[in-house]
Amino acid sequence: TADSVAIFEYVLAEAEELYATILLLSEQDEVDQMTLRLTIAMSNLTPNVVDTEIVANMDGVVIDRDRGYIYGLDAYITAADIQDYIGTSNGGEITVTTVDGIDFVGTGTKVELFNNGVLEESFEVVIFGDLSGDGAIDESDFIIIDLYNSWNLDNFDTFHETAAFFAGDLNNDECIDESDMIFIDMVNAWNGEIDQRDPYNFIIY
Repeated sequence: TADSVAIFEYVLAEAEELYATILLLSEQDEVDQMTLRLTIAMSNLTPNVVDTEIVANMDGVVIDRDRGYIYGLDAYITAADIQDYIGTSNGGEITVTTVDGIDFVGTGTKVELFNNGVLEESFEVVIFGDLSGDGAIDESDFIIIDLYNSWNLDNFDTFHETAAFFAGDLNNDECIDESDMIFIDMVNAWNGEIDQRDPYNFIIY
């Protein structure tokens, strides 16, 4: 901080003046005392780090710190688009890492906030209806639910703890089953739409 730097600079100036004039071993005590003061001043130097956090830039975007998710983003957006949806409260750098380096921000995309090189927050994106993480709502998501319900999904035992599970529970009953598959099937048939800012009120065309 400015105060800790000012104290250090003051002590350092005193030390330089003292060391420039002391040549006798009999004055070693003064040197030792000044060295101690310098050590204390250096240890009290504190970085000027400002508190900051990820905030929503758009109504309906949710920063869910309890779950560690960000949702309310539109489907089919890119990493460059995400600044329209989220920002920071007081500076820092947001990095976006999509699943397998794909173009679109999908479920499981990692959003991290760094402040002076220090990781402050980390979230996963949830796009409701997108279980595969490709940012789209399509047949691949239908297949994942089908595999889960037939106990054939590779990570079946832990799947309920993932962002993908949260993204697939489209009626908010804390499970994913045929009722959720119907919603995804309707989206793929252009007979309905998942409102990412109000995902549990399915829009039927």
